[in-house]
Amino acid sequence: MIELLVSLGDCSDVGLSRLLIVVQKTITMIQIIVPIILIVMAAIHLINLIKDPDNKKNISKIRNAFFAAAIVFFIPVIVNALMIALGNDFEVSSCWNYAKELDGNSTY
Repeated sequence: MIELLVSLGDCSDVGLSRLLIVVQKTITMIQIIVPIILIVMAAIHLINLIKDPDNKKNISKIRNAFFAAAIVFFIPVIVNALMIALGNDFEVSSCWNYAKELDGNSTY
């Protein structure tokens, strides 16, 4: 649906702007919440490793949780950097940047 609205070339559409703002805020919330959950899970596995040092599966679980937290944290950063780097050359990135600018200028 987003692609259909963007392909029409009307980034000033309020509905599209609000939808992109919601998507941006959702990505930001995921960027904050999921790494915290993954780090807590890694801490639980670390406690289990301290209790039972012979269980080597906990070491890989801890490592995987930290790598997943880093990946989940940096994916939105990469998406935002890509949209800014593309500038207004592509319709999707121009609408994305316009929605971010509109959200920054809104007053509640």
